[in-house]
Amino acid sequence: MECTGSAVQALCVFRKLYPKHRRREIDSSIWKAIDFIERKQNGDGSWYGCWGICYTYGTWFAVEGLRAYGKKYHNSPSLRKACQFLLSKQLPNGGWGESYLSSQNKVRFIQIN
Repeated sequence: MECTGSAVQALCVFRKLYPKHRRREIDSSIWKAIDFIERKQNGDGSWYGCWGICYTYGTWFAVEGLRAYGKKYHNSPSLRKACQFLLSKQLPNGGWGESYLSSQNKVRFIQIN
């Protein structure tokens, strides 16, 4: 998720800077990536992250990719579900803490303080 979300962000910036360069190919690539991101979303609104501590991290990159493409809360069920997921995982102290065990055990969101 981290690579795909980041690639979408980069291609969207490139497309703005060079709107005529390989436009069809870039648009197609972005669309396929957005479809991939939306299909990989978990039922609870999260995405699995492979390189960081897990569901919070994966969700961050997925949201950034969707946002770069132009998705917004009002036009994207995926973003609404992601928002609900993040709100549901906030700790009483105001932060978000997720244990490395979430990734190791592939258990959705083991919180730490």
